[in-house]
Amino acid sequence: MPKKFDEFRTIKISDDWTIPSPDGVGRRTLVKGAAWSVPVIATAGATPAFAASPQPTLAFTQASYTGTPCGTISGVQVKRTIDGTAPDPGKTVSVTLANGYTFADGTTTYSGTTDTNGLITLPNIKVPGKGGNSSFSAASDSLSATAAVQTPAGTPKAKSASTQTVGTTYTVSSPQTAAGAQYFITSDGKLYHGNDLIVDANKNPITNVTSVVGIVVPNGTDTATFVADGVAYGISSSGIPVSYDIPSPKTAVGAQYFITTDGKLYYSSKDNLIASNVTSAFGIVTPNGTDTATYVSDGVAYGVSTNGTPRSYNIPNPQTAVGAQYFITTDGKLYYNSKDNLIASNVTSAFGIVTPNGTDTATYVSDGVAYGVSTNGTPRSYNIPNPQTAVGAQYFITTDNKLYHTANLVSTEVSSAYGIVVPNGTDTATFITTAC
Repeated sequence: MPKKFDEFRTIKISDDWTIPSPDGVGRRTLVKGAAWSVPVIATAGATPAFAASPQPTLAFTQASYTGTPCGTISGVQVKRTIDGTAPDPGKTVSVTLANGYTFADGTTTYSGTTDTNGLITLPNIKVPGKGGNSSFSAASDSLSATAAVQTPAGTPKAKSASTQTVGTTYTVSSPQTAAGAQYFITSDGKLYHGNDLIVDANKNPITNVTSVVGIVVPNGTDTATFVADGVAYGISSSGIPVSYDIPSPKTAVGAQYFITTDGKLYYSSKDNLIASNVTSAFGIVTPNGTDTATYVSDGVAYGVSTNGTPRSYNIPNPQTAVGAQYFITTDGKLYYNSKDNLIASNVTSAFGIVTPNGTDTATYVSDGVAYGVSTNGTPRSYNIPNPQTAVGAQYFITTDNKLYHTANLVSTEVSSAYGIVVPNGTDTATFITTAC
């Protein structure tokens, strides 16, 4: 039977510096000194020698914030502590905003020093008109923190501009597409001219509008051609639309020209078939009041006046007619009416306009730079950051949805725009924005 030992045994350290083993076999050596209490059996676990040191913290005083489009978020605070509780004053904290949220002065970063309570209070934060969720980010030394911000989507607004000056804000419900000459398509397919909802002869709203091109004619009247419920129409200002007897119209391309679902180009009537196998077309009213169009059919570039005989342009591999005898080719070159008039390469967007004095002009984007040109002359560049789309009359939309006229910022948060030169020679645009 095994011998029973006490859990602890007190041993006097003297000249005999060994501990007898319970079974009389092993020996342990001890350092000479005072009496020791030695456990006979060691435990499986052990208490840590030191507790964890307190760690500094950084956090927003709220986990999340709520905004309203074009509103202000006030009183946002960030707190730094020494150990999760005690304030850590005199420390620098930097906060960064994103996604269109800015401080009152328009900047997106702010740095402050913590007060006696370990807090910094941020300046008022402006919520972008487009709304949308984002987050606020804070940093201090090696510490970081974030807080979510939630804002519903903003409401788009239909507006006009004359050169770089924003003019009228129209009372258009849910505008989606600016179509030129103060015409807008709404998100539910209705058509407005300025503040006026377009209705038929029975005062019923025109609905299911899928394509519109607005043009200011030489006498100064706003006009548009459009397709609604599979019918082609024309309209002057806010009047009653007039239908055109065109079979299966699909796309209004301007100046009473329409492309049908089977690729035919008509001018104002089923009796005026211009061409078949049309892949691109652009209609313009010239200063003398003549309707004209340029188009691509069977891989050839053409021009036509009203329903006359088309004339071909010797342009290699034309792909897109962009107006005023300008064409973009399949390899991204921009030509003006002939293979001999190469304007630019690497063109991603272009828009041609005939000015009131009868000059063909175009604006375009090439290699990430905005340009303008008259006929086949020397292009001039515009100092516009990151231009993406030429929308007519020296207006461009950038990659971050800003609208510029030449080098002048017109608006931010722009989703659609259409530029026109009016009869007095002024560049104008209609556009849609959520900006405040």
